[in-house]
Amino acid sequence: MLDSDVAESLLDHYDTYQYASREHVVLHLAWRTMLRRGAIRAIDLDDYHPRDEYLEIRHHPEANTPLKNQHEGE
Repeated sequence: MLDSDVAESLLDHYDTYQYASREHVVLHLAWRTMLRRGAIRAIDLDDYHPRDEYLEIRHHPEANTPLKNQHEGE
């Protein structure tokens, strides 16, 4: 369990010193969206839609990035 003060402090640090690093992106997604770690790991480049600014969480067994509940987890 991550304390909210610690999470916000880490996000501030990453915003300043390690912007867009893997650690920054994973923590940001986990903290702001409450996605599971496996769902974050399953995100592929094609799952990001920059024009509409959203992520699509999809089951990708062929890319070795499956979701825990497969298609039910999308």
